[in-house]
Amino acid sequence: MRYGAKCVLICLETGNYVAFGINICGCAHVRRNGGQVHFAATGDDAKRIIAKIAADAGCSRCIKSKSMVSEEINLVHALEAAGMDVVETDLGEFIVQIS
Repeated sequence: MRYGAKCVLICLETGNYVAFGINICGCAHVRRNGGQVHFAATGDDAKRIIAKIAADAGCSRCIKSKSMVSEEINLVHALEAAGMDVVETDLGEFIVQIS
């Protein structure tokens, strides 16, 4: 199993100029290091992009770290609906997940 073979940055469009500027800087850095950048206009778009990347890579398990954006778009449910086993690394979220 290869770790860190590919970096993928998913940016949600916020309409906020400061966030856009940060995204552009982050995008350039990711691309310069061989990664891919995807822009999502909505949370649903982001979930579809992430699920497709996982499916294309043959993933069956997702180890998800704490992220407010992933909580806000209900990423865990989308990945589970796509047939993935999702494991939370945040202790509080893991307790909720197993209860």
